[in-house]
Amino acid sequence: MRVGIVVSCLALVAAACSNANDTPTSEVVVENTPPSRTERVVTWPETVSPIEEAPVKPVITEPMDEAQSEALIAEPTLADEPRPTPKETVETAVEMAEAVQTAPAPAKSSIIQEDVSLKGEPSAAEAQPTPTLAEEILALPTYPLAYETPTAGKINEPFQVTLAIDGTGDTTAVDALPGEEMIIENTAQLSRVVEATLSGAAFDIKLTSKDRQMLSPLRESIWRWSVTPLREGSHNLFLDVHAVLGNDESVLLDSFADQISVTVSAPKKASFLGLSPEDIRTYVGIIAGLFSAILGGIALIGFLRKKETKPRVDDVDR
Repeated sequence: MRVGIVVSCLALVAAACSNANDTPTSEVVVENTPPSRTERVVTWPETVSPIEEAPVKPVITEPMDEAQSEALIAEPTLADEPRPTPKETVETAVEMAEAVQTAPAPAKSSIIQEDVSLKGEPSAAEAQPTPTLAEEILALPTYPLAYETPTAGKINEPFQVTLAIDGTGDTTAVDALPGEEMIIENTAQLSRVVEATLSGAAFDIKLTSKDRQMLSPLRESIWRWSVTPLREGSHNLFLDVHAVLGNDESVLLDSFADQISVTVSAPKKASFLGLSPEDIRTYVGIIAGLFSAILGGIALIGFLRKKETKPRVDDVDR
């Protein structure tokens, strides 16, 4: 392989020498009137390199005075430069071939660095370090929130609890609620992704919206739950709002929590003639009392009549 490279280099050098000998430069001086002005025409060699041909340059014609003409004539030309001997050319070609074979291959790291340098410097967003969790918590903005819930309910009769968070820049989220029950307003430090939960042991709770939502800059974000009381008495619902943090959104920050007290009563049973069971029992008692009084009055009247019609002993003896 080394011999092949040497032979190729020698062939290229020989071609260069022959082209250089066959293409000398020429100078033509044309004298014009007046004698104080001269023009010089310079032609460039057609072949500069044995490997790659240089573009042919146009003929340059420009007026010159005597001083410029003499200085231009005195400049050395390509024909005046010394040419290397064939021996020097062969030695140079052999050294080049040996240098190519013995040169070490570039390291992978240098190739990677060169590739990175070609791509350019990283942008400011790429060079910016990722904030820590503590820094992310401290930078959380404050959003207004409001929720609506009844304070009383009946067993097995569902009611609705609604939560609204405003991410549009407004100062309140009340206008997104139905406005039929009790409304509570507050604020919380939240991220753009928020998760809300509602819980209570004495209730059957079903979420009717998404539990995790991204706050919209165009409209309020709404959470809704259908709540069914299971036991009679006073019971509590617990509303929790979490800011979702971390690159993988796996960290929940307790941003807001509230306790809702609901009084649960038994539902009204089926009525008779529009009367409740309590009313029916009252009226039955009244009717029974009247009936007893009537029967007692009838018995008293019959007793008195029998007493009046009974004959006396004196009348019987007579």
